[in-house]
Amino acid sequence: MTSDAKNARIKGEKSMEKAIVSPYLLEVLACPVCHSDLEPVCGAIAGLDEGLRCRGCRRIYPVRDGIPVMLVDQARMDDRASDS
Repeated sequence: MTSDAKNARIKGEKSMEKAIVSPYLLEVLACPVCHSDLEPVCGAIAGLDEGLRCRGCRRIYPVRDGIPVMLVDQARMDDRASDS
């Protein structure tokens, strides 16, 4: 393995450590209320440690120990204005 390939692999592993959930899981999950896509949000935005925000209805679902809690009664509404 070349040093460039090794550095790229290490960099990829570090970026995955920072991810709230895996990119594949994020791709297949949808909001249980409106079925829209979800996007990761940091704790400062979510009011939680970390979470997934629905792009449609703006609910924020918590992520606990790397597992998204996709229960409507556990979600919080994002009261901030839409970013888009």
